[in-house]
Amino acid sequence: MKKNLVDEKATRHDVTRHCEEGKHSAARRGNLLNGLLRHFVPRNDGISSTPQSLLNVKNLTSYRLNEAAFTLAEVLITLAVIGIVAAMTIPTLISNYQEKVTVTKLKKVYSVLNQAYSMAIQENGDPTQWGLSNAISVGGSPDDEDYEEKLSEYFKNATKPLTYILPYLKTDLVDNVIDYPRFSMDGTEFGYFKRYAVLPDGVYIVLSTVISSNCSENFGNNLLLNNVCGEIGVDLNGVNPPNATGKDVFLFYYTKYGIIPMGSKYQTRLRTFASDCNLSQKSNLNGYGCTAWVIENGNMDYLHCDDLSWDGKHKCSD
Repeated sequence: MKKNLVDEKATRHDVTRHCEEGKHSAARRGNLLNGLLRHFVPRNDGISSTPQSLLNVKNLTSYRLNEAAFTLAEVLITLAVIGIVAAMTIPTLISNYQEKVTVTKLKKVYSVLNQAYSMAIQENGDPTQWGLSNAISVGGSPDDEDYEEKLSEYFKNATKPLTYILPYLKTDLVDNVIDYPRFSMDGTEFGYFKRYAVLPDGVYIVLSTVISSNCSENFGNNLLLNNVCGEIGVDLNGVNPPNATGKDVFLFYYTKYGIIPMGSKYQTRLRTFASDCNLSQKSNLNGYGCTAWVIENGNMDYLHCDDLSWDGKHKCSD
């Protein structure tokens, strides 16, 4: 009996609670419906029956579109500014890229030359045993009767070192030696480069001399520079411009003990970095002293500033 009374009270309580919750839900639904109806009630002035909320959204969207738009003049000015900035920066970016390519290629050529030279010495003895004859210049005048004979003899002697080195570079002297315009780093034109040989990667050998047939010439204060035999020059991109020493043409000394790039910090006379790798100094041989700088410092900043030195700044930005 008591249990039945408890269950009956609990049931009445649940019914009462659900009724009250239903009243609250109905009130909320009524408020929501009234709110929606207010948005759609026609205005007394008969102008519009569009919901005010939609008008607000439309007006806001229109405002934002108008606010974000650009005039034709603004677009043209922006494009002009972009064009000016591009014109100022793109050439610099291209130049920097080309210089990095040159640095990489020159380091590779130096490594390959050194390896080939070492093998040539190992199998044939050092250059003092190659039967070389001094060949620095032809001498005489083109008007001399024996000039052609002298010229032929000069080329024979000047290129003789190459006949020992080139087999280890997997190439040989070309059958037809071609000439093409030669420039110094500062743009001074003088004479011609001669294509003596073409390496497998397209690099030209354009210079070969015999300064000292007994490899006793002294250009500095280390073992290699105390025993210089002659010079070898390479053009990294063949006949393509600029064909200028210090830009795409670089020179090395071949010595009794190995190859060393011109213009190193150990070089004290002739073709030094200070004397022959400086845009502020006009000369036929400007650029001869740049090779070691490119290989050791990995840059060609001497083309952009003239206050670099082995003991001081190694980059324009230093």
